[in-house]
Amino acid sequence: MIDLNQLIMPFCFHVYLVNVVLQWLHLWVL
Repeated sequence: MIDLNQLIMPFCFHVYLVNVVLQWLHLWVL
């Protein structure tokens, strides 16, 4: 049995980081 929290938490954190980086790049390009 896989512990979902160990998969979901890092995944959500990764998605959050990707969104932050994309926003930064978007602002930097503009």
